[in-house]
Amino acid sequence: MIVDDNDQVREGLIRMLRSAGIRSIGAGSYAEAVDLQAVHLPAVAVIDVRLSDGSGVDLADAIQGRNPETRVIMLTGYAALDAPMDAVG
Repeated sequence: MIVDDNDQVREGLIRMLRSAGIRSIGAGSYAEAVDLQAVHLPAVAVIDVRLSDGSGVDLADAIQGRNPETRVIMLTGYAALDAPMDAVG
């Protein structure tokens, strides 16, 4: 599952994964990701650190709380590393 509120980033990653034969779904917000996760149990979630409606770090916690087997990769376009470091800290 790709979660990013930037349509170009999200759709670009989905296209790239699908072209490699990897099934992929996308969400443009925290809320949409929670709804999708209720139906799909993703093996991997690629999540933007900052979403328009919530924290990507909090979303990662919620996703792994429901399915601890889900691996999470955090993305950010921000130069400051505070939020990404919180995600792994």
